[in-house]
Amino acid sequence: GYLEGERGRYIESIDAGSGQSTWRIGPINEIINMPADTRRRGGGVQTTLDGWRQPDDLMFALDAQSLVLAARNGLAGAISLDDGSTLWQAKMPMDRVIDISASEGEVVVGGDDVRGRRRTGSSVVLRDARTGAIKQRLSDLAQPFRWAQLTDRGLIVTAVDDGLVALRASTGEPAWAARENLLTDTFGAWQLGDQLLVLGRQSQLALGDVATGQFTGPLSARTGGRDLTGLSTWLDDERIVIASEQGLGIYDQSGALIATDGLVGLSAMLTPAAGRGVALLAEQEPVRSARGDRGYRIRLLDTHTGRLIDTKRLMLPEPPALTTLLDGLAVISTPSVTVALPVPAE
Repeated sequence: GYLEGERGRYIESIDAGSGQSTWRIGPINEIINMPADTRRRGGGVQTTLDGWRQPDDLMFALDAQSLVLAARNGLAGAISLDDGSTLWQAKMPMDRVIDISASEGEVVVGGDDVRGRRRTGSSVVLRDARTGAIKQRLSDLAQPFRWAQLTDRGLIVTAVDDGLVALRASTGEPAWAARENLLTDTFGAWQLGDQLLVLGRQSQLALGDVATGQFTGPLSARTGGRDLTGLSTWLDDERIVIASEQGLGIYDQSGALIATDGLVGLSAMLTPAAGRGVALLAEQEPVRSARGDRGYRIRLLDTHTGRLIDTKRLMLPEPPALTTLLDGLAVISTPSVTVALPVPAE
């Protein structure tokens, strides 16, 4: 978990079964050698997905063994997920970090070089996630960098304004380029096995082959006339689940819509959390019971059919801020309390 307090920012590992803390480290500024007055010095970053960000704003990427942290000003480091020990510290070779992605023991970081307020170039660097050693550095992208996705197929997919370019992680050489109109000015991507789901303008979604760069779309997605926010997606028994604050969509691997949830018109929700065969949705506005007390509804959905499995109302001191499904438990956290509930068996 990520914690913020008067003394700084911390990261804590909690055992899912017992709820006991296994380790806690911080302040994070010390882990990445960031001066305490960094924010007062200015130098914020305009990002593709997140808008304007302060120079000490943090980005995270993790694989099975490591958690890599990078601040927008380029200061970075990594910690071991086993015990929270610091693995390495570094200054990324760019002035503004825009995106970060990790997979299979490697991490890719992309961003811009600037002079004053002008962008002078863009760079993408590939590092070993455990040692921090630089394995590839790709510079002088023709257009402003937007995002990068490190795939487990050995490719770095980078996005610039006019489309996507995939580079071989081992050599830095181009593998394919995709410049269809649907893939211009995109906002991010998620790998789903051999496929890549890309979020474009007006919440359009394109589905493509990681190896060849052949894309189809846009997918039929229920957005309620609004932009998709907090998008997450995952594979579940060969189905593609796409979840946002507006709800849940279930697709086959060609991108055809199978089902959506039936929760149209609910109050704002956290982005649904993924589980095996289920998704967890937490509402952000309290509801009043017949007795007059107020609580927050937590819903469990079947990701094969979109049907509602279970609903509970939790008495929480503030709205849910984070949810996750793991080891048969639904974990709901607010800034002051964490609650774990058993997930009903199928």
